[in-house]
Amino acid sequence: MELAASPHGIHWLPAPPQDKEGWKRLNSWCPYLRPYKAVKGAGITPQKPAHIASYYYGFVTYPELNPKLAEVITGSIYNGYDIYADMHAALKEWTRAAALDNQAFVVPYHRGSVAAFKAAGAWTPEHEKIQQTLLKQEEQRLAGYAAAQKLAKEKGVDQKQWPDFWEKYAREHQLF
Repeated sequence: MELAASPHGIHWLPAPPQDKEGWKRLNSWCPYLRPYKAVKGAGITPQKPAHIASYYYGFVTYPELNPKLAEVITGSIYNGYDIYADMHAALKEWTRAAALDNQAFVVPYHRGSVAAFKAAGAWTPEHEKIQQTLLKQEEQRLAGYAAAQKLAKEKGVDQKQWPDFWEKYAREHQLF
């Protein structure tokens, strides 16, 4: 709020949903971003909303997490939505449908989460198809990361140069 009240105010980078070409360019770099109409925040009101880029705030874990634990957590959140949905305005975006909307995801679901969605009868062949694509991409990304590290070492790339080297390598090898 202090920034909004400052002499220069606050500016939200606009990302109007009707700008299809802009979204195409943005999603070529960040495929997980989606249009979002913010109605609350610094310099934002329901009368003066901001159309911005946002993403789902999902739960993320390592693949090593016990699959049964991931299944119980995911199942509890998914099946218990009606219990907590009205506890915060932002939770209106955390719907069951949104939890399963993996069209723009860049990482796969944990296998325990998949088990929970299957147990709830919500997992479809389309979800599975996307999941398998994401799993394959993740394997390629991990292998590519290892190959890039090896090449960087051979070329004498230092720690400061690594981020640019990795981004260039990953883009050239279509790792993201």
